[in-house]
Amino acid sequence: MAELTRKLGLDSQILCIDDFRGWPGFRDRFGYVKMVNSDVMLLYQFLQNVIHKNATGSVLPMPFSSGSALEKLCEWGVFGDLIEIDAGHDFNSAWADINRAYQILRPGGIIFRARLFYRSGQ
Repeated sequence: MAELTRKLGLDSQILCIDDFRGWPGFRDRFGYVKMVNSDVMLLYQFLQNVIHKNATGSVLPMPFSSGSALEKLCEWGVFGDLIEIDAGHDFNSAWADINRAYQILRPGGIIFRARLFYRSGQ
């Protein structure tokens, strides 16, 4: 996403809200990911990827739960034009995050989740 916005000449700030802890069953599928003191080290891998792609100026990780982070962004009056919901990889957490994210969606903005799309104002 950072590369695409750069290629398009867009001045963007990408907020990446994630607790970077995986999900139930994560270790079964990704057992090769290093753990230190029960931390799966995903935040550190994410940061390395951001640095590798020279995207530190446009990508801001927010290592919090999506629920608490989305509520704070709403309180602070932060709005998004494009919001991708990754959630907890299940319907219920995705639906809850979609409803929270709608609160900070700028008019005319888009929320997306895999094959699920919503455009405000329609």
